[in-house]
Amino acid sequence: GLLWLMEFATALSQFVVTYTVVLWYYTPKPKGCGPHIPLIRGLIVGVLFHAGTLAMGAFLLSSLRVLRVLLGLLERIQADQNSLCAAISASSAGCCELCRRNVELVHKNAYIEVCISSASFCEAAQNAAEFIADEGGRVLCLTGACFVFSSACVLGISAVAGGSAYA
Repeated sequence: GLLWLMEFATALSQFVVTYTVVLWYYTPKPKGCGPHIPLIRGLIVGVLFHAGTLAMGAFLLSSLRVLRVLLGLLERIQADQNSLCAAISASSAGCCELCRRNVELVHKNAYIEVCISSASFCEAAQNAAEFIADEGGRVLCLTGACFVFSSACVLGISAVAGGSAYA
Protein backbone atom coordinates (compact mmCIF):
# COMPACT_ATOMS: atom_id res chain seq x y z
CA GLY A 1 0.00 0.00 0.00
CA LEU A 2 2.65 2.51 1.02
CA LEU A 3 4.95 1.51 -1.84
CA TRP A 4 2.11 1.99 -4.33
CA LEU A 5 1.31 5.38 -2.81
CA MET A 6 4.95 6.45 -3.19
CA GLU A 7 4.98 5.29 -6.82
CA PHE A 8 1.69 7.13 -7.42
CA ALA A 9 3.16 10.34 -5.99
CA THR A 10 6.20 9.94 -8.25
CA ALA A 11 3.95 9.30 -11.25
CA LEU A 12 1.84 12.35 -10.44
CA SER A 13 4.89 14.58 -10.12
CA GLN A 14 6.27 13.29 -13.44
CA PHE A 15 2.88 13.90 -15.05
CA VAL A 16 2.67 17.47 -13.71
CA VAL A 17 6.12 18.36 -15.03
CA THR A 18 5.38 16.71 -18.38
CA TYR A 19 2.02 18.45 -18.63
CA THR A 20 3.68 21.80 -17.91
CA VAL A 21 6.23 21.22 -20.67
CA VAL A 22 3.50 20.17 -23.11
CA LEU A 23 1.50 23.30 -22.25
CA TRP A 24 4.53 25.47 -22.78
CA TYR A 25 5.58 24.02 -26.13
CA TYR A 26 2.32 22.85 -27.73
CA THR A 27 -0.22 25.49 -26.68
CA PRO A 28 -0.64 28.53 -28.95
CA LYS A 29 0.08 31.70 -26.99
CA PRO A 30 0.82 35.34 -27.69
CA LYS A 31 4.49 36.20 -28.02
CA GLY A 32 6.14 36.70 -24.63
CA CYS A 33 3.30 35.10 -22.67
CA GLY A 34 3.32 31.63 -21.20
CA PRO A 35 0.50 29.46 -19.89
CA HIS A 36 -1.11 30.58 -16.64
CA ILE A 37 -0.32 28.51 -13.51
CA PRO A 38 0.79 25.42 -15.48
CA LEU A 39 1.89 23.38 -12.45
CA ILE A 40 -1.47 23.74 -10.73
CA ARG A 41 -3.26 23.00 -14.00
CA GLY A 42 -1.14 19.88 -14.43
CA LEU A 43 -1.95 18.73 -10.90
CA ILE A 44 -5.68 19.26 -11.43
CA VAL A 45 -5.69 17.51 -14.82
CA GLY A 46 -3.61 14.64 -13.44
CA VAL A 47 -5.86 14.06 -10.44
CA LEU A 48 -9.21 14.62 -12.16
CA PHE A 49 -8.68 13.09 -15.60
CA HIS A 50 -5.67 10.78 -15.47
CA ALA A 51 -5.68 9.31 -11.95
CA GLY A 52 -6.44 5.83 -13.31
CA THR A 53 -3.58 6.03 -15.78
CA LEU A 54 -1.19 7.15 -13.05
CA ALA A 55 -2.49 4.47 -10.68
CA MET A 56 -1.97 1.77 -13.32
CA GLY A 57 1.64 2.81 -13.90
CA ALA A 58 2.28 3.02 -10.16
CA PHE A 59 0.74 -0.42 -9.65
CA LEU A 60 2.96 -2.00 -12.31
CA LEU A 61 6.14 -0.48 -10.90
CA SER A 62 5.33 -1.23 -7.27
CA SER A 63 4.38 -4.83 -8.14
CA LEU A 64 7.66 -5.38 -9.94
CA ARG A 65 9.56 -3.80 -7.07
CA VAL A 66 7.89 -6.12 -4.52
CA LEU A 67 8.48 -9.15 -6.75
CA ARG A 68 12.16 -8.23 -7.12
CA VAL A 69 12.58 -7.91 -3.33
CA LEU A 70 10.84 -11.27 -2.73
CA LEU A 71 13.02 -13.01 -5.32
CA GLY A 72 16.11 -11.44 -3.75
CA LEU A 73 15.09 -12.74 -0.32
CA LEU A 74 14.43 -16.19 -1.77
CA GLU A 75 17.87 -16.16 -3.37
CA ARG A 76 19.53 -15.32 -0.03
CA ILE A 77 17.62 -18.03 1.82
CA GLN A 78 18.38 -20.72 -0.74
CA ALA A 79 22.01 -19.72 -1.34
CA ASP A 80 23.25 -21.98 1.47
CA GLN A 81 20.88 -24.89 0.85
CA ASN A 82 20.90 -25.67 -2.86
CA SER A 83 23.04 -24.08 -5.53
CA LEU A 84 20.61 -24.92 -8.36
CA CYS A 85 17.69 -23.23 -6.57
CA ALA A 86 19.90 -20.23 -5.77
CA ALA A 87 20.93 -19.92 -9.41
CA ILE A 88 17.32 -20.11 -10.59
CA SER A 89 16.14 -17.52 -8.09
CA ALA A 90 19.11 -15.25 -8.91
CA SER A 91 18.33 -15.37 -12.63
CA SER A 92 14.64 -14.76 -11.88
CA ALA A 93 15.57 -11.73 -9.78
CA GLY A 94 17.80 -10.45 -12.57
CA CYS A 95 15.03 -10.86 -15.14
CA CYS A 96 12.61 -9.08 -12.84
CA GLU A 97 15.07 -6.19 -12.37
CA LEU A 98 15.55 -5.90 -16.14
CA CYS A 99 11.79 -5.87 -16.63
CA ARG A 100 11.39 -3.20 -13.94
CA ARG A 101 14.00 -0.96 -15.59
CA ASN A 102 12.31 -1.29 -18.97
CA VAL A 103 8.91 -0.58 -17.46
CA GLU A 104 10.34 2.52 -15.72
CA LEU A 105 11.75 3.83 -19.00
CA VAL A 106 8.51 3.21 -20.88
CA HIS A 107 6.51 4.47 -17.89
CA LYS A 108 8.19 7.90 -17.95
CA ASN A 109 7.73 8.24 -21.69
CA ALA A 110 4.16 6.95 -21.51
CA TYR A 111 3.18 9.99 -19.45
CA ILE A 112 4.44 12.23 -22.23
CA GLU A 113 2.14 10.37 -24.62
CA VAL A 114 -0.74 10.66 -22.14
CA CYS A 115 -0.22 14.43 -21.89
CA ILE A 116 -0.14 14.87 -25.66
CA SER A 117 -2.90 12.48 -26.75
CA SER A 118 -4.85 11.60 -23.54
CA ALA A 119 -4.41 7.91 -24.31
CA SER A 120 -4.85 5.17 -21.72
CA PHE A 121 -1.75 3.92 -19.92
CA CYS A 122 -1.49 0.68 -21.89
CA GLU A 123 -1.88 2.43 -25.25
CA ALA A 124 0.55 5.18 -24.26
CA ALA A 125 3.07 2.63 -22.98
CA GLN A 126 2.84 0.69 -26.23
CA ASN A 127 3.39 3.87 -28.26
CA ALA A 128 6.31 4.85 -26.03
CA ALA A 129 7.89 1.40 -26.36
CA GLU A 130 7.60 1.57 -30.15
CA PHE A 131 9.15 5.04 -30.15
CA ILE A 132 12.03 3.90 -27.92
CA ALA A 133 12.60 0.87 -30.16
CA ASP A 134 12.71 3.08 -33.27
CA GLU A 135 14.70 5.97 -31.79
CA GLY A 136 16.62 4.16 -29.03
CA GLY A 137 19.98 5.83 -29.62
CA ARG A 138 18.53 9.32 -29.62
CA VAL A 139 16.47 8.64 -26.50
CA LEU A 140 19.52 7.23 -24.72
CA CYS A 141 21.66 10.21 -25.75
CA LEU A 142 19.04 12.71 -24.60
CA THR A 143 18.51 10.87 -21.31
CA GLY A 144 22.25 10.89 -20.66
CA ALA A 145 22.54 14.59 -21.52
CA CYS A 146 19.65 15.40 -19.15
CA PHE A 147 21.32 13.39 -16.39
CA VAL A 148 24.62 15.23 -16.83
CA PHE A 149 22.90 18.62 -16.90
CA SER A 150 20.75 17.79 -13.84
CA SER A 151 23.78 16.53 -11.92
CA ALA A 152 25.77 19.66 -12.78
CA CYS A 153 22.88 21.86 -11.63
CA VAL A 154 22.48 19.98 -8.35
CA LEU A 155 26.22 20.18 -7.68
CA GLY A 156 26.29 23.89 -8.57
CA ILE A 157 23.33 24.72 -6.34
CA SER A 158 24.86 22.67 -3.51
CA ALA A 159 28.19 24.45 -3.90
CA VAL A 160 26.56 27.90 -3.87
CA ALA A 161 24.39 27.01 -0.87
CA GLY A 162 27.33 25.50 1.00
CA GLY A 163 29.56 28.47 0.17
CA SER A 164 26.98 30.98 1.27
CA ALA A 165 26.29 29.07 4.48
CA TYR A 166 30.00 28.83 5.23
CA ALA A 167 30.66 32.52 4.59
